[in-house]
Amino acid sequence: TALGNIGNYHNQIGKIQDSLSFYEKQLSLSKQFGLKHLEGNALGNMVVAFNKLDMRDQALNYHEKAIIIAQEIGD
Repeated sequence: TALGNIGNYHNQIGKIQDSLSFYEKQLSLSKQFGLKHLEGNALGNMVVAFNKLDMRDQALNYHEKAIIIAQEIGD
């Protein structure tokens, strides 16, 4: 969660590439420890960041992954 929060801070101040770095770390650790809810959170944050960068294909890709996670955990 801390990595996501730091990523969100960077996202808010316009350092989108930096935010993606923190979200990627959060995603990796979430997968490593099987924390699906945090994995979904990281994916959702990455969708927002990619949209801000006008990288719509990547945003859609991560959004689809986030939907799968949400379905798996009943969210």
